[in-house]
Amino acid sequence: MSPTFRRIALQRAARLFDLATVSLIFLIALIINTGAVTWPNLARILGMRIALVNLLLFAGYLALCSVIFSSCGFYRSHRLSHWSRQVREIFLAAALISGLLLVLRALFELSFAANRFLLLFWLLVFATLLLSRAVGHRLLYYARARGRNLRSIVVVGEGREATALAEQIEKDATLGYRVLRVIDAKEIRE
Repeated sequence: MSPTFRRIALQRAARLFDLATVSLIFLIALIINTGAVTWPNLARILGMRIALVNLLLFAGYLALCSVIFSSCGFYRSHRLSHWSRQVREIFLAAALISGLLLVLRALFELSFAANRFLLLFWLLVFATLLLSRAVGHRLLYYARARGRNLRSIVVVGEGREATALAEQIEKDATLGYRVLRVIDAKEIRE
C-alpha cells in the first residue's frame, strides 16, 4: 500500500469517525436533555418515527459539520505543531457546529435545541474530540518511536548546521522523519 493511499484512507477514516462522534453526541445530548435516561423513556425516544425531512436535515447538518472540520484544519498534518493549536481548532469547530444548530433552530423551529441542549452538546463535542485527538496523538507517537508512519525528507542547508539539523531530526524518532540525504547548498552553487 502506497503512503499516499494510506494517508488518504486514514484521513477518510478520521472524517467518518468525527461525523460518527458528532452523531452519537447529538443523540446522547438529546437523551440527557429530554430526561430519557431510564430504559422505558429511552425506548420511547428510539422508537419514534423519524420523518424523511428530518433525516435530510440531519444529513445536511453532518455535511456542514464535515466542511467545518476541514476548514478548521482537522485533517492537516499536526506532526510539528503545538498541542495548543489543536485545542484551538477543536474549540472553534465545536463552537461553529453548535452555532450551526442555533441557526437551524431559528430557521426550522427545532424545539429540542434549547440552550441547555446546545451547551451540553458543545461541551460533549469539545471534550470527546479533544480526548480522541489526544489518544490519536499518543498512538502516533508510539508508532513513530518504533519506526512506523515515517516520512522521508532531504535536508538542504549549509555546512555543519545542515548536518546538525539532520542529526537532531534523526535522534528524535517520535517526529516521524527519516533523513534520506543532506545536501550542502554551497556545493549546489559551485
